[in-house]
Order: sequence, then C-alpha cells, then structure tokens
Amino acid sequence: MNLITEPVSSSSHVLRAIQTIFPDMSLANGPWIAGGACRRIVENDEIGTSDIDLFFRDAISFEMTERYLYEGMGTGRSWKVRNHSKFPKSYKIEVEFETKKYEFQLLGIRFYDSVEHLMSDFDFTACMLATDGKELIRHADALDDLKSRTLRFNVSPTVAKPARLAKYLDHGFTPVPGVLTTMLGVDLKSFDFTNEVLEQDDY
Repeated sequence: MNLITEPVSSSSHVLRAIQTIFPDMSLANGPWIAGGACRRIVENDEIGTSDIDLFFRDAISFEMTERYLYEGMGTGRSWKVRNHSKFPKSYKIEVEFETKKYEFQLLGIRFYDSVEHLMSDFDFTACMLATDGKELIRHADALDDLKSRTLRFNVSPTVAKPARLAKYLDHGFTPVPGVLTTMLGVDLKSFDFTNEVLEQDDY
C-alpha cells in the first residue's frame, strides 16, 4: 500500500466537532474515523444523516470510548449526548455540538492493530482515508480518485456486492475495468442480453 500522512485540511463543522469531542484521539493508537465520513470531511461536505464510523484497536478502547461518550449526557461539556443505542457489537451515539447533531457509530465487529491494518481492509482506494481529527492518512490515489469520481480496487472482494456498487454509482463514481464484473458477480462479456425477456415490472 502506498499511504500518505498529512495534516487534515478542512473547514467542515463536523471536523471541529470531532476535534472537540475526541481531543486525545491519535493515528498511532486510535480510535480512527474512516470511510464515508472521512471522505465528506476531506471534501468539506455536510455529513447529513450519515453515521460517523469509529474503528478501534481492541475491545478495551472500544468500551472505554463508549463510556467516555456516555458521560457526555452530563453537564459541563460543550457537547451533549442526545441518544444512545447498544447493539451486539456496536453502539450508536447521537451527540449534539453547537446545535448540530452527529451520530457516531462505534464498531466492535473487528479490531485493528494499526491504522495501516484498517486501511488495508477497504475495498476502494477512494475510501482509504482515516483521521484522528488532526492528521489524515490516505492512499496516494485517494484524493485524485475522489476528484475524478473514479472507482478502483484496493482489495478485490471475494463475493459480489451489487448494493455497494450501486451506492457509489449513485454518488457519481465511474468504475474502472474489472470493477463492474467483480461487484456484480457476472462476466459482462459473456452475458447474452438478446435472450433477456422483459417483464412488466422491468419497465
């Protein structure tokens, strides 16, 4: 992997919220914010109703972060927890900061011994972004692929993922050769469209 670490440059409100709520977060030890939320931070885009995913080194840091956020229900902070939901291997915690609400999703499904390990788990280079609110680590092609809306593999999935492909197509991404066939699980070159019969619901 060709990874680059640099200061995070963004004027987004959510970045200010992250810096305030998680002042001790670090790329060295985590937790890490990665994926779609990090992409929106880099692009100075609004998070909207999307979750902000947090990834962890181990179960201890996962539970400690949940406990830390839960204490935000009290007074004396510039942010407050408005909602808290527990699931088998995750927490969803809604935090209000400066009148805006953000939903943090703490993920305990899988743990990573480093941010590099986390990066290696992402399928598309455009997703390979993580931050601690101060620094950004990214794939060398991530920003160019975001700008050009190019969808290319970092790691090719072993099973078809048409719903995930549809999500990125909806965001305006154009897949490079090989991505469509892998994500759809079909070989388009050998697919015979002439024998397809359209049903009424297909129109």
